Amino acid sequence: MSMENADLLQKTKLLDYDDCSIQSLISERGWRKFSKYDAIGAVYRP
Repeated sequence: MSMENADLLQKTKLLDYDDCSIQSLISERGWRKFSKYDAIGAVYRP
């Protein structure tokens, strides 16, 4: 991964993906079982 891409994956005040509410949502929706490609699409489906 290039340094430019690594910068895009840093947590911010707007999005802290380690926050317990976000991690809970990930678990509830089962997004960890998907490939990265499918997980991205699943985020946009209700």
